Amino acid sequence: MHLRRVLAVAAASAVLLTGCSSSGVFSPGSDSAGAPSFEEHSAGAADRAESAEGSPAEGSGSENLAAAEQYLVREATIGLKVDAIGEAAGKVRAIAAGAGGTVTEERFGDEVYGPARESIERYGTMTISVPSDKLDATIEELTKVGEVRTRSSSAYSVQDEYVDVEARIATLTASIDRMRALMSRTEDIKQIVELETALSARQADLDSLQARLNSLKASISMSPITVILTTTSDLGQPDDGFLAALKNAWNGFTRSAAVLVTTLGVLLPWVLVGGLGVALLIWALQRVRRRRPTPAAGPAAPTDTSHHGPKQGPTPAD
Repeated sequence: MHLRRVLAVAAASAVLLTGCSSSGVFSPGSDSAGAPSFEEHSAGAADRAESAEGSPAEGSGSENLAAAEQYLVREATIGLKVDAIGEAAGKVRAIAAGAGGTVTEERFGDEVYGPARESIERYGTMTISVPSDKLDATIEELTKVGEVRTRSSSAYSVQDEYVDVEARIATLTASIDRMRALMSRTEDIKQIVELETALSARQADLDSLQARLNSLKASISMSPITVILTTTSDLGQPDDGFLAALKNAWNGFTRSAAVLVTTLGVLLPWVLVGGLGVALLIWALQRVRRRRPTPAAGPAAPTDTSHHGPKQGPTPAD
């Protein structure tokens, strides 16, 4: 600082000497009331030197900050307690459309929090995508939909990847242009085939890099916002404790019963058709057996007792 002031004083002195020599000999009677004093010139020159030295640094810092912000990907999450899920979801859709964005995902109800027919009325999540420059204003609009219970945002830079992809695209583009120029000049079939093969491979790499660059641009230009809607105070998160365990057990039992009833409903028509078929088969077999004639019974054959032992006469009386 002292050196700069010395240099500024020296510069001011040179200016004064040059001015005096150009205007001729100084006259004591001349009007010097409006001329600035030596101290004023010195102070002004010093201030100009300091401001000239500090300005480039300040401009460079602001430019670096602006350049870094061009590569930021921003995301946000907000949890809202609302009175009605359907009505709140409609407001969220309207806010997204008003900001020039769109709804990318919706999910209402979750089996973790009970059957869908019950939880769909008390829990839901939505993901909307809005322009990055309207992210803060959109979040402020969302706070009016319900009571804010959670709110968070994050940002990360993709500058390194973005610059790398751009550089690789430029290199591949130049290489492809050179290969096409060679193909236009050569007449060797073998070289043409080799150049076309290499050109196809590099063109595929270029297309892949271009798609990645477009994805990065989309991530930078559009910011996703996850909106959690619930009519309870837990933002859809399951409670802890004994009552929560009983509730989960009951929900599991009802889901199992529903699966069992559904399975029986699916199998019942097949059981009825199969049972009817078996009954018809049994009835047909019995009917065939009744119609089958039974063989007639012939006369009884005489009994031959000659080979069963000696014939015994009457036993004499004692």
